[in-house]
Amino acid sequence: MRTDLLGGAGIALNQLRYATHVSSQNINNADNPYYSRSIVVFGNDASGFLTANAERMNNMFLTSQVHSSTSNTLYSDRYLSFASSVDKIITGITPTEDGNSVNPILGGIDDITEAMNALATSDSTSGRSSFLSRINSLIANSNTMQESLGEFKKQVNDEVASNALVLNKQAEQLAELNKKLITSPDDPSLLTQRDTILGKMSELVAIDVTEKSNGTVSVTINGGYSIVDGLRHSEITAETGEYGDDLFLAVNGDVMTDPEKVGGTLGGNLAAREELINDAERGLSKTLLGFFASINEVNLGGFKKDGSAGTELVSIPSVGALASSSNTGTGNFEVSLDQAKVGELTEGPIEIEKTASGYIVTDTSTGDSITTSTAPIEAFGYKFEAVGTMVAGDKFVADPLGQMLQGAEVTGSIDDIAAAGKLPVTSGDNSNLQKFSELSDAKIFNDGKDTIYNQISNVFVGIGNNHVAAEQDFTTNLAINDTAVMRWNNLSGVNTQEEELNMMKFQQIYQSVSKVIEADNKMFESIIGVI
Repeated sequence: MRTDLLGGAGIALNQLRYATHVSSQNINNADNPYYSRSIVVFGNDASGFLTANAERMNNMFLTSQVHSSTSNTLYSDRYLSFASSVDKIITGITPTEDGNSVNPILGGIDDITEAMNALATSDSTSGRSSFLSRINSLIANSNTMQESLGEFKKQVNDEVASNALVLNKQAEQLAELNKKLITSPDDPSLLTQRDTILGKMSELVAIDVTEKSNGTVSVTINGGYSIVDGLRHSEITAETGEYGDDLFLAVNGDVMTDPEKVGGTLGGNLAAREELINDAERGLSKTLLGFFASINEVNLGGFKKDGSAGTELVSIPSVGALASSSNTGTGNFEVSLDQAKVGELTEGPIEIEKTASGYIVTDTSTGDSITTSTAPIEAFGYKFEAVGTMVAGDKFVADPLGQMLQGAEVTGSIDDIAAAGKLPVTSGDNSNLQKFSELSDAKIFNDGKDTIYNQISNVFVGIGNNHVAAEQDFTTNLAINDTAVMRWNNLSGVNTQEEELNMMKFQQIYQSVSKVIEADNKMFESIIGVI
């Protein structure tokens, strides 16, 4: 009977040591947000001896909600970061030399308008010089903004490249863990490693996880791309898109171009580049190029002092379209601004497809398209000049506005400003200069609906609205994520105070059992002493 007592007490001590070890593991992993705590479940075996087993508090439904909300929150957080930066750069106010503050673009338009009004009132060499100088200043300010937007795009591409490497490594590690889990499906260390990798994956992309009975998992990105399937993993890289421009996430070479399906930080970066950075550059470029083109058109309609027709004051370069990597022909398009049709100018990008009978030209910003049988093509405020050999099915995209603005420069001199409105040129004929002064009120944009000030206001309001919407989206997603994490923590999270109390309780019981053994030993020794 004494043997049973001591044996049971010894087993109890071992079980209590194990229970203390479980609580200690929980405390040691309390800072890991992906660690699921274990609780100790006491019982008795068939002989009535104490047993202690660890039950891992993990629920895949709650975990999947955390994954999803984490991905959405980080997507919106990255998007908001760029929305704030773009808003600050394009619509922000900067101090001037006279101690006032002004937006560089709006201020530049004001300066040019003031110079045109002054010329219409009194034509002078200094006035002409000021007019051209202020156009140069506006171009310089816009180029500074474009450089900042370009840095943002480089940052996105760099992060896509680096995050693709991280995600690929995580997929490799998860496939390796799956191999180990097949033989040790209940190993808490392996399960913690698995869940940590899955949690970090959900920060980069939106994932769907399927758990099997042996503890292994399969993972797909929400767009349906499998990145881990049991013991196999996909090759995850950063690749250029169909037109060889920016970097996108690719799974086994298949490029994912939909940011919302990618999700996470990666998707947020992609969305910000496509919807915020590129759109801001297009809006700014359309506004300024349209303004410069209108100035050119006014000057082309007048006459110089020597009786010759006016020339362009601002040179706006033509740029090449981008050819699809799947094209079989060798041709391309040279794209120039149709300066006489600023009212038709859209932000694009413009897609062009060669068909058996001609071309289909589509403005992706509106969905409008036209069909034509021949080239050159005039559409959406552009002229498209075909170069080289094209075959049916070849596709091209033209996104020229940013490059055109970067290459714009004042090429006219003060003598090229056409003051007269008719021939023969007579002294004091400044009727064409009067047309310059009317430009600020002329409805030159958007099919004759908007002035230059309406148009720049449209751009600023659009950027500001994007910022506000991004803040609201982030706030909503953060609240959802907080709720999901709270629900997960209620089941799986570690409460260090609770675990410390458990350890104290286990230690106290351990000491009590130890005293039973100690008392038994003393009693036994006393009996032996009497004998």
